[in-house]
This record gives sequence, C-alpha cells and structure tokens, in this order.
Amino acid sequence: MSYTTQERSRIRAQCGYLARLCKEAADLVGSASGASSLHREVPIQRIVRDLNALNLHSFVNPAANLELYGRVLSGLDAGTPFL
Repeated sequence: MSYTTQERSRIRAQCGYLARLCKEAADLVGSASGASSLHREVPIQRIVRDLNALNLHSFVNPAANLELYGRVLSGLDAGTPFL
C-alpha cells in the first residue's frame, strides 16, 4: 500500500503534534520536580533534555511539520524531498 502525499504530510503533522505533547508533559513534570531535578543523575532531567532535542529535529519538529502539511493542503510544493 502506498500513501498519498497528503496522507504522508498529515502523518508527519500528527507526529509533530505528538512530539509537542510529550515535550509539554515532560516540561510539566520537570517543573513540578523542583530544582533538584536539574542534576544530571536525575532521570527526569534527561527525559526533558532528550525531548527538547527531539523536538528540534526537522522530521519531528511540530512547526515544520505543520507548515509542511499546510503547504500540501494548499497545493504548494512540499519543499522537502523527505516526504
């Protein structure tokens, strides 16, 4: 089965949204953990840092994927060969 360009761009937009929700949840737990959660050996610190890094990656970045989906819905070129 082959997905259409619109379906692939929608999936990317949904993945970006999921990454954003995960980052927001980790930020919320991290902020509720207090200042001691900033130590490198505390697991929540690494989780927050890793999710922040993940959200910067172009394949998962919420803003980039939402723009990609909007471009495809508008009939414009996707602007990336990675779709």
